[in-house]
Amino acid sequence: MELEVFRPKDWKADDRRPAIVFFSGGSAGGHLAACCGVIPGLDEIKEGEPTLIMVGDADTTTPPGGVKDFAKKMKKQNLACPLEIYPGQKHGFFNARGDNANYWKTVKVMDGFLAKLGYFKEDSQAP
Repeated sequence: MELEVFRPKDWKADDRRPAIVFFSGGSAGGHLAACCGVIPGLDEIKEGEPTLIMVGDADTTTPPGGVKDFAKKMKKQNLACPLEIYPGQKHGFFNARGDNANYWKTVKVMDGFLAKLGYFKEDSQAP
């Protein structure tokens, strides 16, 4: 499968569109990605796209309780929603910094998730 990357702001009416589109984001970008996947309100989840959630258990900006509820409701509807909780990690722990260890850990998990969905082979560049 060929993976193409498009920036929606660069699309024009006559451009071809990719067959598969996926969204990702961290912090508020994660919420925006969920909205792009047409996932309804938490109490109304009946359908949705496969969703991977990664959060630190020490995150006080987006506490894990909310995403645990979201994942539970997704799974109740038989929708793929793996939840990865990282012990001792605060908000934004996956951002590239220092030795980038947490960044590479989350890239590897994301690659595995996308490979399991059949988007591409799992051959992460993560060390």
